[in-house]
Amino acid sequence: MRSCLDELRAGFDNAEVIYRRKNRIVIRWRGKASDESLIIKLWSRPDLKGRLRGLLHISSCHHEWRTLVRLSAVNMAVPHPLGYCRLTPSIAGYTEALFIEDLGECASATDYLKQLIHAGQEQQVLRFENVMIEMTEQILAAGMVDVDHGLVNIVVQTSGRPVRLDFELARLVIWPLLFTTMYGDMLGRLIVLHAFAVQPDTDRTTRFAERLCEHLRPPRRSLARAGIHIQKHLKEQLENTGLDTRVTLPWD
Repeated sequence: MRSCLDELRAGFDNAEVIYRRKNRIVIRWRGKASDESLIIKLWSRPDLKGRLRGLLHISSCHHEWRTLVRLSAVNMAVPHPLGYCRLTPSIAGYTEALFIEDLGECASATDYLKQLIHAGQEQQVLRFENVMIEMTEQILAAGMVDVDHGLVNIVVQTSGRPVRLDFELARLVIWPLLFTTMYGDMLGRLIVLHAFAVQPDTDRTTRFAERLCEHLRPPRRSLARAGIHIQKHLKEQLENTGLDTRVTLPWD
């Protein structure tokens, strides 16, 4: 990792940028000493709060590292975690780095689901939705909740294997059933992102939500919270784009 950082420090401008937003960036890097590439996620948190969170091991980088390790241990499809460190001195202003497996070229789960529906491949649609339900169960079974869980954080490899990414907001709570608000927001995000992908045919989302609930049997308070979350984001879509999408929830 040290030799990789030395090379990255010298050639950062040549890195392939996959994603950049505010104070973080995701790059693909292939070092001189290896033919294999890896993914490096970097955060810029140079202020006192960022340094303190780093010292306490509660930064986004630490949360994501621990989550990847925990979910890898239960055989969930996530990128293999390779290492993390504080960058001293910083690299291009970035102060923390997480090293993970490079999954290669992948499709977004949203596009993948749309393509399956457009092609009329209903059995493949059902299998893919069941994988999303299984991923949700695995996160919960690991004692975690993730309010950013959904299609936007899932990619599909060329082999057809869905992989879940980006766990900055995942938190270990041990007993998810006790954290009804976070649990509800997690389910709500999963369901509303499904609705955005399949709209206007949101009857699909109703059936997906029904299977999700039958499988997980979440608390009623979490379902109520999920409904609030869903309606809030459907309203935002209407205000921002004019699309008036309606979703019938199976627990209403």
